[in-house]
Amino acid sequence: MGGGEPGIGLRGLIAQLRQALTGFRSALRERLIADYLAIGEIGASGTEGTWIATSYLVAEIVIIPLSGWLERLLGLRTFLLIAATLFTAFSMLCGVADDLTTMIIGRVGQGFTGGALIPTAMTIIATRLPREQQPIGNAMFGVTAILGPVLGPLIGGWLTENISWHYAFFINLPVGLLLITLLLVGLPHQKPKLKELRQADWMGIAGLALGLGGLTIVLEEGQREQWFESGEIIKVTIVSAIGFALLIAGQFYARRPVIKLKLLLNRQFGSVAMMGFVIGMMMYGTAYVIPQFLAAIADYNALQSGKVVLLSGIPSLILMPFTPLLIKHVDI
Repeated sequence: MGGGEPGIGLRGLIAQLRQALTGFRSALRERLIADYLAIGEIGASGTEGTWIATSYLVAEIVIIPLSGWLERLLGLRTFLLIAATLFTAFSMLCGVADDLTTMIIGRVGQGFTGGALIPTAMTIIATRLPREQQPIGNAMFGVTAILGPVLGPLIGGWLTENISWHYAFFINLPVGLLLITLLLVGLPHQKPKLKELRQADWMGIAGLALGLGGLTIVLEEGQREQWFESGEIIKVTIVSAIGFALLIAGQFYARRPVIKLKLLLNRQFGSVAMMGFVIGMMMYGTAYVIPQFLAAIADYNALQSGKVVLLSGIPSLILMPFTPLLIKHVDI
């Protein structure tokens, strides 16, 4: 990443772009409460309403591993422009939804397009910032990533209590427009590589969608449906197992697998992946469950739930800016 790197002359702008990406991601989190408040408004029962959150999670989990391939296919800027534009459009659809079907369609669209923004934020840091500035970029990414689940429920709760739950979705419009503007200005255009379509690991792509999508549904709905006492859960489990079998088959038969699972055999990469899995499970598990618990079981209103979540994120926000110093002076 020497002086010839095209993005170095735009360091400040690219840092803002990264913050916009993660800020956009943070806007996703504020619906954790709005989803449940929207259930009664659109005439859905509690069981039906759970699909508002589940549909988003399934779509998000499926698209994240595919982001690398889609980035190679379309180019980084085009890929992000499509994702940001569609995410904004689907947010507006959720905001005007007056029935369960429309809301679920909007949430699936948000999951697919919003999930694509998560890994590409790190790609921008790795490819558009010089190596000596990457620890600072990572720390800034971490701060804004934490701000998402911390401030999201608070902002969403205030909007819900003082205006309407619809505006927890409408707030994505200005954020989306800002992100699109920064993408147009701050990232160079790259030609699409349509040959990726011919060389794609279609077996692995189908396997990812079926395997991760099915597994998410089983874990999300299993307890509610009494696990394997439910015929539907058994069917979805079988579909998930077939999907993972296709993914593994793609590792042997595809010229370029959509995900190279053999990388996990590398000790350094595998250990980092495992740490990321455990930390992510703790961070995002609590970020997802706590607002639901407060809103659905503890009977807190949206604003009260947001204030509780805000307190939980303050220690991380205070410590995150020290990360670049630790990376520079301590071997972490």
